[in-house]
Amino acid sequence: MSALHRHVNCGIGFGRATDKAVRRPGDIALKDQPDIAAPPPVTVMSVVLAVFGIGLTQIIGWGTSFSAIAVLGTKIGQDLGLARELIFGGVTAMLIVGAFFSPYCAVLVEKHGPRVMMAFGSVMAGTALALIAISNGVILYWIGWGLFGAAVPLA
Repeated sequence: MSALHRHVNCGIGFGRATDKAVRRPGDIALKDQPDIAAPPPVTVMSVVLAVFGIGLTQIIGWGTSFSAIAVLGTKIGQDLGLARELIFGGVTAMLIVGAFFSPYCAVLVEKHGPRVMMAFGSVMAGTALALIAISNGVILYWIGWGLFGAAVPLA
């Protein structure tokens, strides 16, 4: 085994490879590290359930936002007395707001974990849908789509 190989595998840190690795203050050797439990084994059933769960939530999420407006947009426009451009512009606003907030949401997911942030995103999306449902004009309608856009990167 070369000195460099010993040096790297001992967890001593970066430095010049010599026959004798020199420890510096703050370096931690592998033997000093606490034992870390191995993650549970991945089973076929856990993968199938994860894919099914994620797929179902994505179908519901996109079905209530992006796809639903294609079917209901004309009727919503008639009910609110708005032009089709304003109705379908709400979806465009959702996508733009979602693109803007995505980097910030990634930081939040890293900080708080995906479970918490996806649950928060689902609550935001539900609130946004409620705002869109009770809207009686263009302002509340577009606020709902903007909130939905902020929820898209999280949900």
